[in-house]
Amino acid sequence: MLLLKKLLCGYFRDMSLFSSEKEVKSLIDLQNEMSRTAMLLGSILFIAFGLSNLLTEVPIYLIVGKLAIGALFLFGYWFTKKQGQIQVFLNILLFICFFLLSVNYFKNHGSYGATVVTLFILTLTCVVLIDGWVKWFWIVLGFLIFTLFLFLEIFEIVPVDTTYEEPSSRFVAITLGLFWTILFTSIGVWILQKNYHDQYRLLIKFQKEKEKANLQLSELNDKKSKLLALLSHDLRSPINTLTLSLELFEMGALDEDKLKQMLGNLKKQSHHLSHVLENTMSWVRIELGEEKFSRNLVDIDAFTQEMIEMMQEPISLKELSLSFLKEGDNQTVELEAKPISIILKNLIDNAVKFTQPEQEVTLKLSQKPGHVSWEVSNPGLPLAGESLSNLFTPRIESQMGTQNEKGSGIGLLMSKEIAESLDMELTYSYADGHHKFTLSGSLD
Repeated sequence: MLLLKKLLCGYFRDMSLFSSEKEVKSLIDLQNEMSRTAMLLGSILFIAFGLSNLLTEVPIYLIVGKLAIGALFLFGYWFTKKQGQIQVFLNILLFICFFLLSVNYFKNHGSYGATVVTLFILTLTCVVLIDGWVKWFWIVLGFLIFTLFLFLEIFEIVPVDTTYEEPSSRFVAITLGLFWTILFTSIGVWILQKNYHDQYRLLIKFQKEKEKANLQLSELNDKKSKLLALLSHDLRSPINTLTLSLELFEMGALDEDKLKQMLGNLKKQSHHLSHVLENTMSWVRIELGEEKFSRNLVDIDAFTQEMIEMMQEPISLKELSLSFLKEGDNQTVELEAKPISIILKNLIDNAVKFTQPEQEVTLKLSQKPGHVSWEVSNPGLPLAGESLSNLFTPRIESQMGTQNEKGSGIGLLMSKEIAESLDMELTYSYADGHHKFTLSGSLD
């Protein structure tokens, strides 16, 4: 009894069977736990049967046999908990149980005794715990054995004493058998239901984890596509400028003075191209979580002049002019210069793309204490309703420039997203025949 008490305490402490807070691991773990539980309950049942039979007319050797089976089930619980191999041990136990049932049937009042109850419990065990075709083997075998024994009993081929010496003995035997059957079946079904809910909860958990992983993967793919588009967008303009300059050189369309000027511009352009690539890759690393925003001390006038120099070559090649206007006193403050330069470059690129030759693109810098804004404007026709409403969305289709320049259709969208990540505003307006994009934010 002391061993049984220790095993019970260890079972409920380690496996937390009756705790609603049990951690679910896997479906196999649940089935193994149910099998060990059945062994433990089986040991309790057979020991209880053996002890309760002391109150009936059951021979002492059958009582000892039931207690031995209970001990064997208890050993099976302990062994499988330590060593595993649950299915193997279950089949061994079933074999022993069916053998002992065969002996017990003719010695314990036949169909009037507890054998029928035990057979029902064993069948329930087979249905729930045994895997594969072996399950059906034991179910069919149990049915055939009981049918054979019942046939031998009814037709008196094998003599079976089905009478009890005292009515009270029959009452006690039937009542105890019914009690243990109801108790064992109720606990078994309850465990089955509980583990079913645990399995369902496990499946729901896996489903949610799968959906979360799919969502993260989808977001990562979307982000990757946007970042590649941004990289392509930011590099297209300087590379096109470089290509055009080399084509003019190959055509011999440049005299010596213009060639020297072009070589100087190419040097600047290669520097600006490297700068654009560095800024864009920095933003890519930030979006991928590999780098954080870095705020640097920036002279806003000097920063804006650098942007103008960077864009001077594509403006000159298209025979445009760039007007730079300033309002307010210059400030030196901490800014996220790299992402802001990406936005301004995209805005100026966009203005150059949709401006006719010999027209003017305007960059206006406005500063006041605690606030700064850049406005890029260019002449053009007003946007149609759908193009205007979809201006900062991925649905907007890329349009050809005034000289059939190609675009990615992603520049304004990415600029808007970058601005929002910096707690800045990027807005659009149309007035006096000019498109105006304004990037503004506080300097706190």
